[in-house]
Amino acid sequence: MRLDPVRFTATTVVVLLGLFLRARGYLFDRHGLWLDEASWALMLMRDPLITLLIRPIGFMSVTKVLALVFGPSEPVLRSLSWLAGVGVVLLAPALSRRLFRAPAARLLFVAILALHPAAIDLSKEFKPYSVSLFGHLIVLYLVVRYLQTQRAAHLVAALIAAPVAGLFAQDMVMAYPGIFLVLGWDTLRHQRHRVAWVIGGAAVIFLVLFAQYWFIWRNLVAGDEATYWGHKYDVFYVKGPRHSHLAWWFDHYRAIATSPGLRSKYWDASFATKDQVRSFAPVDGMIWLLIHAVGIVSLFALRRFREAVLLLLPFATISLLNTTGHWPFGMFRTNLFLVGYAAVIAAMAFEETEARATRWAALVPATVLVLLPFVALDQSWNARKHVLTYDADLPLVLEALVAHEPVPHDKEKTLLIVSRRTCDTYEYYSALHPTTSRKYHRILKKTFDVRCFMSPEELSSTLPSLVPERGHAWLLTDMGGPELRALEKRHRSTLVFDRRAFAMPHKLEELTRVAR
Repeated sequence: MRLDPVRFTATTVVVLLGLFLRARGYLFDRHGLWLDEASWALMLMRDPLITLLIRPIGFMSVTKVLALVFGPSEPVLRSLSWLAGVGVVLLAPALSRRLFRAPAARLLFVAILALHPAAIDLSKEFKPYSVSLFGHLIVLYLVVRYLQTQRAAHLVAALIAAPVAGLFAQDMVMAYPGIFLVLGWDTLRHQRHRVAWVIGGAAVIFLVLFAQYWFIWRNLVAGDEATYWGHKYDVFYVKGPRHSHLAWWFDHYRAIATSPGLRSKYWDASFATKDQVRSFAPVDGMIWLLIHAVGIVSLFALRRFREAVLLLLPFATISLLNTTGHWPFGMFRTNLFLVGYAAVIAAMAFEETEARATRWAALVPATVLVLLPFVALDQSWNARKHVLTYDADLPLVLEALVAHEPVPHDKEKTLLIVSRRTCDTYEYYSALHPTTSRKYHRILKKTFDVRCFMSPEELSSTLPSLVPERGHAWLLTDMGGPELRALEKRHRSTLVFDRRAFAMPHKLEELTRVAR
């Protein structure tokens, strides 16, 4: 097919925009680790790898080597996630050409992945979810490429990539049933002498999965884990009067199906209030749900049965594992990889048997569904992480602490009270981070007596007894505005809270001076 300059330009612009949004916050305008990232950074550097295998062994091993060589800074710890995020954007056009004939479907698929807010934010996070999304997409690309070319080298590439990706993303197990069912059936029909290759590839994966089960999964109590996460994040069904298990499943499946339009939950525009703008989010969700349904119908109407197996079996597998209490279900950060499958299904709604659309008509779905809402209804452009994750900037807090508290010479250290969700972040930046620990560790050690508290209730009940009769203490907390105001209200008869000069706006942490 002859290269169309309009479509090529549109695709290039979308790809470049996706790369810019991933570079922002990583290559420049960088922000600090939040609790989960800092906790895992401490464990990565201090604990043996064998104790950290609840996360993928490949991801943790490579990151630890990089951290030992270059230091455990934010860019190093997040490097694999970021490279995978960049890889998703660069891979999307090639995968779209393998999956779709229609230019409209191709451009929509690329736009969804390039501008998806969770895919962007989690590519700047010390967690394996961006790597997982890339792993699923690259294996899908290699499998589809083999199905189209029937070249032996392409089959070998797919069979090697599948277990390797599993070392970096445990959720690759969701894709394996579809991959090997399709490869097995295809080789049985067309290349019978290669069936043994597919069986060998499946055997390798079985051994890898068995090793992970033996060393990790069998030590987890599925029922206890499922109940805990079910109550905390509603990612496992918890029996109750609200709805049945089937209704709960449909509600969470709908969230995944509409995930290509996830940005609508965070819309913000200068011409209207947030509530007014976000009132349109349910309408956007209904549109994406309809597109998802049309995409599934198109898979079968166009007789794309192999693609249907590759795309739909991951949903069936994760549903089964969720029912048995082994994997969360819904639009949760651990399930970022499902965005890739949902994007393919959504784009399939605009697929044709032949590429008949005019050059300008091919731009309409991506422009109307993704680009225009992004430009008109998003003011932040992923300036900070906030989609399925959090952001923080503890180095600013440390700078404020050192600036506003003189080093003691003939008096006791000043009490620094740290809330539970900030303790690990404080320890990472004061004792482990290559730059801030060198800059602040000694002075913080000399100046402050640090105490961590496990819960807001514990902090609130003991705070009056902690603040000295003369002088003051510092309170470093992630409690948020309403909780902090409630704390102030409860103790305003005995304590004075001064956070006007020290609050960190738009950050996870807040720094408050407390005195009698």
